[in-house]
Amino acid sequence: GANDAPGCAETMEGCNAGRWYQGILGTNTQTYTTSGLQLLDATATELAVSAAITDPATQLKGAVFLWPWEGNQTSQVAQGIQTGKLLLPADLPQIECEKNEAGTAYLDTHPEFPAYDPANVTGTIRYCTETLYEAASPITTWYQVRFGANQWDRQRFIVDQATTEYVAFDPPMTLYYEVPDETRYGDDAGKRVSLQYSGFGNLNGIPGQVIDTRTGESLGEFFDGEWQNYYRYVQRFVIQPDVNGTEPTLSTGGSSPTVYKVKPLEGEEWLLKDDSAIGTIPLTGVTGDLPSPALIVNVSPTDPENSIGEQPTTGLLNDGNPSVIHGEVVITFE
Repeated sequence: GANDAPGCAETMEGCNAGRWYQGILGTNTQTYTTSGLQLLDATATELAVSAAITDPATQLKGAVFLWPWEGNQTSQVAQGIQTGKLLLPADLPQIECEKNEAGTAYLDTHPEFPAYDPANVTGTIRYCTETLYEAASPITTWYQVRFGANQWDRQRFIVDQATTEYVAFDPPMTLYYEVPDETRYGDDAGKRVSLQYSGFGNLNGIPGQVIDTRTGESLGEFFDGEWQNYYRYVQRFVIQPDVNGTEPTLSTGGSSPTVYKVKPLEGEEWLLKDDSAIGTIPLTGVTGDLPSPALIVNVSPTDPENSIGEQPTTGLLNDGNPSVIHGEVVITFE
């Protein structure tokens, strides 16, 4: 039977007289529901490409998808179709466009144009998606669906052979980091940054910049000049304990957030040129000054002549298992 879980409403931006304005009419939103693993539109039709399409490059050649709210731009159907941000209906009121102080009319950044659009009348609710990109956005969860005829857009599932059940994967988790208000964090000090944890120690989203590694000069977050091999894009800061030694944490946001401890796994360091040292160190050495390769001895456990012995299997601390997990000591000393 159909799944009665809450549907998602897709919002679409509008254009008027060749000029783009923030603000989506409530009458232009579309609602989708789910049925099992299917996403259905208002007519209960699944958003999918027919299984009969096996050669999209040939069978869908020339077919395009029209995006009227993006200035009538088109995209090739053969490459797949991706929705905009989908919100739960209960979240829509949180992105209503800003009104004047009296609350009687929307601001001029998303005005009403009944002369151009008869449906765009005073009193029609309007939604502004710019709210989704604000650091303090009230929306912590949204959805995006992509479908198409290519192999990477087709649904594939992993089945647990022991239970015959589908294996469920957790989606990437959005976490928030309160950057310490300390001088070493520069312009990022005191900011709230949204990050994405995608598993396996990968925490993405820390703002970065392009660095000239010769001088340490920052060329900004976005660089459109000629790229040089001594340029490097790096994160602007590393999550680390604050000046008081307090462990850094991330949270899921909301009224009852889940808090996680975090530690740095990677960083960036360079040695800068010391102009005062130029010319003070003579470079008179030759290849013959290097040690002979014959002096390099392999002392691995597998070398028959210089073996250091088999890898120990007894007498290991905590039987070789981790002794500290997420900052907590899990071994008992006698």
